[in-house]
Amino acid sequence: MGRLAATANSMLLHKALRNRMWDDSRHVDRQLPGIGSLLADRLAAAGIDHLRKLQDTDPRRIETVTQRHYPFGEICLLWMCVHCRISDVAPYC
Repeated sequence: MGRLAATANSMLLHKALRNRMWDDSRHVDRQLPGIGSLLADRLAAAGIDHLRKLQDTDPRRIETVTQRHYPFGEICLLWMCVHCRISDVAPYC
């Protein structure tokens, strides 16, 4: 294995250990505070299985899918601003 491949693999491993989750997991939204395995299962069942999909979802739909009350949808999107450093969530930051 070349040095480039070893470096890339070590960076992926570091990212997975830091997030406490593998990259190909269906429950990547569990990285957000307040979302456990039950809410992650509900989001994944609704087709929201990546942080980008969660970011593009309406806050009211997040609340409906997770069966949580207002303002849980906005809080999820704000958590994404703070914890995930996704630049495209500017309307909620």
